[in-house]
Amino acid sequence: MNELEVYCSGYNEIYGRTNNGKVYALNGSAKGASHNDPSISKIEEIWLDDPNWKGLKIPYGDFITQGLTICENK
Repeated sequence: MNELEVYCSGYNEIYGRTNNGKVYALNGSAKGASHNDPSISKIEEIWLDDPNWKGLKIPYGDFITQGLTICENK
């Protein structure tokens, strides 16, 4: 995965779509709304390890912030 297109759906549901078309729920609203939807993947599938801190993941909060900005401007 090289790119993640962030978008807003529903009530502040933030999703990311990869360049291969897979969609991931990024925030709690999206995870809750899509928990029974097999077309929405779990972010853990692509969540990268932090190369500087063993056992930690790279934060993706900036994507959520970007998505919430998109929601506000809808």
